[in-house]
Amino acid sequence: MIKRRLAGLVVAVSLLSMVSGCGGLGQTAINLAGTALLKLAIQWATRTRDVSAPASALSATAILHGASPTGGDVSWTIDRDSDPAAYRGAYTAPADKPANVGMWPLEVKFYAAAGAQGALVGTAASTINLNADGNGAPDIAATAVIASVTVPPNQSVTVRKTAQLTFTAHDAMNNIVAVSPGSASWTITAGADKIRLTADGQATGLAEGTASVTAAVDGKTSAAQTVLVIASQVAN
Repeated sequence: MIKRRLAGLVVAVSLLSMVSGCGGLGQTAINLAGTALLKLAIQWATRTRDVSAPASALSATAILHGASPTGGDVSWTIDRDSDPAAYRGAYTAPADKPANVGMWPLEVKFYAAAGAQGALVGTAASTINLNADGNGAPDIAATAVIASVTVPPNQSVTVRKTAQLTFTAHDAMNNIVAVSPGSASWTITAGADKIRLTADGQATGLAEGTASVTAAVDGKTSAAQTVLVIASQVAN
């Protein structure tokens, strides 16, 4: 069972030896232990909830720094399924992406769009022990890039009508971060008798007045802002 409101994400990393050969120890020496293909298990979030992966992530790139038999990095990109529901995905590096067995820095970058495109929305980093027998892999807790979320004040919706509420995600330098639709989790903090609100920010007016809402993305929650519910226009 996926636990909601879990800050950031958890990437369960397991390793499997696939091929062996000549090589060396360390990041620059020849590897004598052979090579292996990295396997990753990623718990993707429901795209309208903040759980164990950034809710806005549609792809991830795994990088083993310096682990290539040729001396460079080993990297490959994973796209999540199109279904917005949460799921656990198990992935294996392509056969042409072997890594030397040994201790290597692993970095996983999560992006707002498929194919490692769009805004960077989360990162994970650790040192892993890539063993020939597949043991020694730790779990990796990632840190979300998004630092704050803001909701514009006084957005409005008409009674018996539905409107999409908007938000903006910011990084630590207050730059705008582009995230995919459905990334925010919305909550009514006051005035539940005035609006009905879906988790992805579709507000329906119930009665004239005001309500207050917040939006959260990857564990960062906005300040509450007022939503105005205005009366329907009645023709004379």
